Amino acid sequence: MKLWKRYVPVAAVATVLAGGLWAASGQAASAQAGGADWAQYTYNDAGSGLNAGDMTINAGNAATLHATWVAHSGRAASAQPLVVGGVAYWGSWDGNLHATSLASGATLWTRAIGTTTCGKCSPKVAGAAATPAYGEIGSTPVLWAFGGGNDTVGGGQVAAFAINASTGAIIWRTNIVAVGGDTFAWSSVRVLGGSVYVSTSSLADQPVIAARVYKLDAMTGALQTSVSVGGGIFGTPTIDTATGDMYVPGGGPSGGGTNLAFSLIELRTSDLAVLAHWTVPASQRLADGDFGSVPTLFTATIGGKARQLVGLGNKNGIFYAWDRTNIAAGPVWEDQVAVSGDNPQGGNGTLSPAVWDGSTLYVAGGSTKIGGKSCAGGVRALNPATGASKWQFCATTGHVLGAIAAAPGVIAVPAGPDVLVLNATSGKQLFAYKNPSGAQYWGAPSIGDGHLLAPGMDGTVTALAPR
Repeated sequence: MKLWKRYVPVAAVATVLAGGLWAASGQAASAQAGGADWAQYTYNDAGSGLNAGDMTINAGNAATLHATWVAHSGRAASAQPLVVGGVAYWGSWDGNLHATSLASGATLWTRAIGTTTCGKCSPKVAGAAATPAYGEIGSTPVLWAFGGGNDTVGGGQVAAFAINASTGAIIWRTNIVAVGGDTFAWSSVRVLGGSVYVSTSSLADQPVIAARVYKLDAMTGALQTSVSVGGGIFGTPTIDTATGDMYVPGGGPSGGGTNLAFSLIELRTSDLAVLAHWTVPASQRLADGDFGSVPTLFTATIGGKARQLVGLGNKNGIFYAWDRTNIAAGPVWEDQVAVSGDNPQGGNGTLSPAVWDGSTLYVAGGSTKIGGKSCAGGVRALNPATGASKWQFCATTGHVLGAIAAAPGVIAVPAGPDVLVLNATSGKQLFAYKNPSGAQYWGAPSIGDGHLLAPGMDGTVTALAPR
């Protein structure tokens, strides 16, 4: 799993956790945020990428979007911004988490959570690359975050944090593992039923590490259990809240005595037992053929039977769909959505988490051909039962590396130095915003509280709103 040079994570470089709400008694309740909020990476535990509660930006007014403010940091921003209660929360590679007023763009607070310096890497410094998740402990609003590093703030440890979302104060910190083994926090966190789940990865394979999934108490940060899954997890898991099963995108090569590299892995959240896995067959596998995206849970009727499915793209450019009840049996369908290759930054494969709106699956990725035309990136609306395209969009401005995001009727797409808004029904481009600096949008945009937020590799977060 090469994260640098050949690939600096985008969604790996960006993944998140699910917010949870705890009563004063400490008993867990359901994840909670306002109807128009975006409170975790890819919106929810299922990785749907759709904020159905925010219809402020729509197909009728998307063309009027304009920048209302631009916030700046010291290094690249690739983690998907959160939007909760009029505040944007976002991370940057200078190791800081930021709280920014959605109305004015003013900084409310900044909290350092650590950076890692890697002399063999380019760039040499990164931190706060994972998206936090918003929730509450008692009446206190909380961000559960994943960071740390080998600087003074990081203390030489990859760490999980609970941070007061109002003040930026650290409520608790739990050191996970020493950075000395090249461990890094690319993957974002999930929260379910009073527990926080974090996943480790190599920073840049200097050296390759045996990754683990960790389960922590959300109120105290106490370690509850962990499991080795071999290759690093630089994508983010999803959770089926109905069954309590977690779907983990596995990187490689193998480590820790497991055979789970280059696999989709199913874990039981209660004890992190491995329930099943499916590994990319040798005929389709690349030398560095990681799953570096986010599994998306969706449903489809196949042969007259309703089925619960999970979909995930690979560096080989194939988007796979499995039946959640038996992933070991292999995909029920697969679709080549991008060219195959180990270099996502150069346009190979798909690392962009999909969107599910209840009837259509939207999948994006790197270089492809659409209608005989060569495209830097592509977006496809797929039939969830077959993978057949309903429409296809050719992105000419750049590869789609980060997650796409949606609200009713529209899809936001990070494509090179542009953020595009497409009509979800037709695939027609409604709007394009070009980064004035020319820097790429590798990270995932989010849509919440009437705004579209886009993190840039120039260290900016841009807020767009309709007139």
